[in-house]
Amino acid sequence: MDNIEQKTDENEEISLIDLFSVLLKYRKFIVIGSILLIFITSIVYISYVKYKDKVLNYYDIELTIPISNKIKYLNNVVNYDLLNDTVVRFKDLGYIAKLNEKYNVFYYDFNKSNFNQLDYNEFINTKVNSGFYQVKLNSTKSSLIINLRSYSVDNAKKFISEYIQKLNSEYRNYFSIEIENRILLLQEIIDNNNANKEIFAEKHELENLNKDTVTLFIDDFSIFITKNNDILLKFIIIIFASFFIFIFIAFLLNAIQNIKSDKEASAKIKNAWEKGKKLFP
Repeated sequence: MDNIEQKTDENEEISLIDLFSVLLKYRKFIVIGSILLIFITSIVYISYVKYKDKVLNYYDIELTIPISNKIKYLNNVVNYDLLNDTVVRFKDLGYIAKLNEKYNVFYYDFNKSNFNQLDYNEFINTKVNSGFYQVKLNSTKSSLIINLRSYSVDNAKKFISEYIQKLNSEYRNYFSIEIENRILLLQEIIDNNNANKEIFAEKHELENLNKDTVTLFIDDFSIFITKNNDILLKFIIIIFASFFIFIFIAFLLNAIQNIKSDKEASAKIKNAWEKGKKLFP
């Protein structure tokens, strides 16, 4: 039993030595090849990014938009999940595309002569679905959090500010009618002597909301900006990928050399190659 374990350890040690010897044998090939591939890949990538997005640097911007605490009363005038509706409305691809034409937060080249609306729509769809624009509720559902990746912080602020104004206006027009209908219903309950304290409180709050301007989103949003390091990460991936590609090629070359020096192995390979020429070997 001890002899078997000893032979296994020796085989593993020989295998490791063989692997290391291959790396030493092809060390110049691996190093020089990796450097050349890193250089060529980097040049191609930088040229592609400059052609596609014009600039390399952009910012990750997190905007926190407070939701009015009156939403608990507004929930009673709609028959759908109002909070989730706000998320959906902030993901309107059509309006995102329209606002981007004005503020160009995603840096689309509108000056090119062959502008095509379908291509532009696909550009917006790709940006939104690849993480350049994300919308979610915070853990307490008291604010909307929008993560926006843009080349211009100022344009991103204007983009979101106008979006808030649009949605506030849409909700205001809708709620003014629904609030009035809800107040009439509550008054009917009160007239029939079926009201409790909650009914009176809701009616009072809705009447105050109806007098004031109904605003669901508070325009005084907070913003947190970080510099995106995506380019650096991709360069690191390029370096490691280039290195491992040439290690693989080195082992492949070594295997080919070993096969050539082994007559029996060479004969098997040659025989397999000849059989492979036939359609059905």
